[in-house]
Amino acid sequence: MTIAIKKIEIAKKVLEEQDEEILNRLDAILAKNAELSNAELLEKYAKPIKKKFDLEEVMREQGKKRFDVDKIERLSKQANIQEPIEDLLKMLD
Repeated sequence: MTIAIKKIEIAKKVLEEQDEEILNRLDAILAKNAELSNAELLEKYAKPIKKKFDLEEVMREQGKKRFDVDKIERLSKQANIQEPIEDLLKMLD
C-alpha cells in the first residue's frame, strides 16, 4: 500500500468516525507530531547569531574562494582583447 493510498484510507476512517473522544485523541497525536517536527527543524537549522560578521569565515564555511585578481589581470593581458567592453557586451545579447 502506498503512502497516498494509506492517507486516503485513514482520511475515510476519520470522516466516518462519530466518537468525539477518538477524534480529540487523533488531533492531539497529530498536533504533538507537528510540534516535534518543528522542534527538530529548529534544532537542526537554528544557529546563534554571531556578534560580528566575518566574510572570510563565511567563505571558508561554504567552501568559497576569492578571485585571484593577479591571475585575472594576467589572463586579460594574454587574451589581448582590443574591442571596447560595450561592443563585447552587445555580442552577448
